[in-house]
Amino acid sequence: MPASSSTTLDQAALQRLLAISAEILGQLDLERLLASIMTGAADLLDASQINLYRYLRDGDRLETWIHQRAPESIDRLELRRGEGLAGTVLVDGRGLRVDDYDRWPGRSPQWPPGVTGPAMAVPVRRLEELLGVITVARPPGGPRFTDSDLTLLQLFAHQAAIAIGNAQLYAAVTRRADGLSRLYETSLDVVSRLELEPVLEATLERATGLLDSRYANLRLYDPKRDLLVPLLRLNQPDASLHIALKPGEGLSGRVFLSGEPLIVNDYDHWEGRSPEYPAGTVPRAMGVPLRQAGEVIGVLAVDRAAERPPFSEDDLLLLSLFANQASVAITNARQVEELKHFHAQQIEKERLDQQLRTAQAVQAGLLPDHLPDIPGWDLAGLWRPALQLGGDYYDLIPLTPDRWGLLMADVSDKGIPAALLMAVARSLFRVYASADDSPRQTLARVNHDLVASSHSGMFVTAVYAVADTRTGEVRLAAAGHPPALVVRHPGREIHPIRVGGMPLGILEEAEFNEHAFRLEPRESIVLYTDGITEASDSGGEQFGAARLHAFLRQSEAPSAQQLIAGLDEAVRAFVGEAPAWDDVAYLVARRRA
Repeated sequence: MPASSSTTLDQAALQRLLAISAEILGQLDLERLLASIMTGAADLLDASQINLYRYLRDGDRLETWIHQRAPESIDRLELRRGEGLAGTVLVDGRGLRVDDYDRWPGRSPQWPPGVTGPAMAVPVRRLEELLGVITVARPPGGPRFTDSDLTLLQLFAHQAAIAIGNAQLYAAVTRRADGLSRLYETSLDVVSRLELEPVLEATLERATGLLDSRYANLRLYDPKRDLLVPLLRLNQPDASLHIALKPGEGLSGRVFLSGEPLIVNDYDHWEGRSPEYPAGTVPRAMGVPLRQAGEVIGVLAVDRAAERPPFSEDDLLLLSLFANQASVAITNARQVEELKHFHAQQIEKERLDQQLRTAQAVQAGLLPDHLPDIPGWDLAGLWRPALQLGGDYYDLIPLTPDRWGLLMADVSDKGIPAALLMAVARSLFRVYASADDSPRQTLARVNHDLVASSHSGMFVTAVYAVADTRTGEVRLAAAGHPPALVVRHPGREIHPIRVGGMPLGILEEAEFNEHAFRLEPRESIVLYTDGITEASDSGGEQFGAARLHAFLRQSEAPSAQQLIAGLDEAVRAFVGEAPAWDDVAYLVARRRA
C-alpha cells in the first residue's frame, strides 16, 4: 500500500528505536521482556493496540502470546495461515499495513468491528526461525501509518527477535551463563551503533575478544562479481585485505556455499585450504555464515594461534550466536544508511521544489495580473502549464490610449529552460512593441535579439497583433504559431488568419508577413497555443483544430471569460485521465456591441 506521507525515517525516530531496543535487549526474563516489547512498540509507534502472536509449528498457526489494550472479548486468539493481518503476514513473510482494518478485505471475523482503524503487522524472525508476528493498531479515524512507520516496526521486530532469542536461550542454557553474558554484552554493543563502519569494526573486535583469536575478517558476497569480497579485517597482514574468494574456495568460500559453520584446526593440512594464504599464516580457523532474511550474505571468520587450544563446538556455537545478531545489526546499519541517503535526497528534492514554487510564482507574476478595462471591449486570458513552470504566455501591451498589442507566444520546451526563455522573450516584446512600428517589424526586432542571445536550440512561436480599440482595425503578424481565429457576426463563422512566418530565434534575417482586418461589434479574435489543438486523450487522438472551430462556432458564451472557461473545460473533458504533455494558453478579445 502506498505511503500516505513522506517515507523518511528521521533522527528522532532512530534515537527512540535505539533507546527502546537497548531497554528490551537488556532483559533476559522472558515474561518481563514480552511486557517491555508491548510498551516499547506502543511508545515507538504511538499505537493503542499491540498484539504479539507466537508461531506454533504444530498446527501451523498463530496464537496470542501477549497483548496490550486488545478488545475485552479477545484475550486469546488463534489465527490460521492467511487469516487476518497476522495470518496474511504468516503467508507472505513480509510486513503489511492497512489504512482501515474494518474495510480491509482480509480482516478476521474473530476481531470485533469498530475498534481498529489503521494497522500494521510484521514477522518476528530470528534469521530463518519464525518466532511469531507483531501487530500494532490505532483507533478508527486515527492517523494512518506510513511506509516509514512500517520500516520502524520492522527494525523494532528485528531487535525484539534478538531479545526474545536471547531470553529463550538464556533460560535453556543456564550452565553457559558466562558465555551468554559476554554474547549479550557484545550484541548490545553492536546494535547500539547505527553507522555501518563502526558496526563492522565492533563485530570483528568482539569476535576476537570472545574467542581468544588473533585475526578476524568479514567478507560480503558481491553477486555482480560472484566473489566474497573482504569488507573489513582486524589485525591481519595488509596483503590479505584484498584477497577475494570464489564461493567454495577456502574456509570462507566453503561456509558461504554450504551455509553451515565450519572449524578447521589444522588449516595447512586441510584439503580445502586456499593457496592465497601462505603456509603457516593460518594455524586454526573457524567461520560462520552471516544471514539476512534467510539468505547468506557473507562470512565471519576468525583464527587462533597454533599454541592456543583448538576451536571447539562451544566456540562455534558462540561465534554462530554472535554472528546471527551481528548480521541483523549489519542489516539495520545498511537500512539506516539507505534511509539517511533517502532523507538527504528528500531534503534536496524539497529544496528544489521550493525553488520551483518560487519560480512559478515569479513566472505567474510576469503574466497580466488582470486584463485592462478597455471601453467597448471584453478581454479574457488563461495560462495553465503542464509542469510547475511553462513556456506558454500571453500579454496585452499598452501602446497608446487607443492602441494595444495582443501577444500569444509558445517556447519550444517545458520546465525551467522554457520559463527562462519566456521571460527573455516577454522583456523583448515589452521593449520593442511600439505604436509606430508594425507587428512584423516588432517580430523582426525580437527575433534578431533572440538569435543573438540564445544558444540552447530552443525557439519561440508567436502571434502579435496591434488593435485600434476605437475603430476595430487590427494588424497581425505571426512567427510559426497556430493561426489566430476570428469569430464573425452574425453566424459565428470561423476565419483563421494564416500569415506564415518562421519561429523566432532560428534565423537572424527572417522576414515576417502581416495581415490587416477589422473586427466589427460582437466579433472576437481568439489567440491560443498548440497545447490546445494537440491535447491528446488516452488513445492518442488529438483535440484538433476541427473541434476547436466547432466549439467556437457553437458557443453562446455571453462573455470572453465564459468562452475561455467553456473551451478549457471541453479540452479537459476530451483529454480525460491522460497526462498533460504541453502547456496551454488562451487570449480572447471581443468587441462589444
